[in-house]
Amino acid sequence: MSSVFPEAFPRFCPLTPSNGGSSPPLPGAGGLSGRGRKTGFTLVELLVAILLVGVCIAGAFGGLAALGKTDARAHDAALLQRLAAQKLAEIPLSGDPTAQGDKGDFSDQGFSDITWSLTVEQEADDTSLDRLTVTVERGEQSQSLTELVFVRPQTATTATGATP
Repeated sequence: MSSVFPEAFPRFCPLTPSNGGSSPPLPGAGGLSGRGRKTGFTLVELLVAILLVGVCIAGAFGGLAALGKTDARAHDAALLQRLAAQKLAEIPLSGDPTAQGDKGDFSDQGFSDITWSLTVEQEADDTSLDRLTVTVERGEQSQSLTELVFVRPQTATTATGATP
């Protein structure tokens, strides 16, 4: 039976060193070339890593965009709340609360796209209280403020001008 390796090329056997009794050389250390050894990344691994990084970046940008929209909505809600409080403070506390009208906008303050409306309801269990509700709207957003106002009872006067 003939050997696969000619006698000029001694066979390498890690158990029986043929290099003078020393241990066999390590792959990649100047001895064996490590041809069967994997070095570096494959193209598929690199593409998967790039895909994962891209998904993470897209998720981060999506989160930042949602955060920006939420911040803008909160800013608008605060503006509407301030304008509603201002309009509620302008309503006269004595007399007819609808004397200035029951609808309008804030174009005099530079907000022509923001409208307000006033509703006045008499409290069911107390006739001397009115519930004033100011609703301020911009697009689909709205904010409402409600306040109870004491209504002074009307006194009846006689023909002589004296109260009974």
